[in-house]
Amino acid sequence: MSLTPGVDTFATLAEANAYHGGRPSAETWAAYDDQKREACLRAAYDRITAACTLGFDPATGPTPQMVKNAQCELALQVSKLEEVEEISGSEVTALEAGPVKFKFQPGTGATDGVTNLIKSWLARAGCSCDWSGAGSSSAGSSENQPSTVITP
Repeated sequence: MSLTPGVDTFATLAEANAYHGGRPSAETWAAYDDQKREACLRAAYDRITAACTLGFDPATGPTPQMVKNAQCELALQVSKLEEVEEISGSEVTALEAGPVKFKFQPGTGATDGVTNLIKSWLARAGCSCDWSGAGSSSAGSSENQPSTVITP
């Protein structure tokens, strides 16, 4: 079933593909079929609309680019939840890729920087959000905030 902007998505599938295509997330996003990508975009849209009072009407548009970006990032986080939930009882304390290593302070998670980025984009687009009831994902929760807030 196709996405309908303003009804079940802010960003089209083509926009999400273009967004991730130029970022480090390109390989991960490309590994999913269109059905999974659309499902992730719908889930991200649902979380954003459940948590935020939008500063615009998505049915009549235009949707701010920062909101579309936030949805694309959150959709990627939603896609990874299945993988993360398989590591039950474990907390990610560090990520390493080649010579680059990221260490997280105790009580913070790997997605907290992305969460703050998403929140920042939505706030800049005039949205007021309360993530406390927007789903069980750490990508949408307000717990375990990092000591440094990442802004675009």
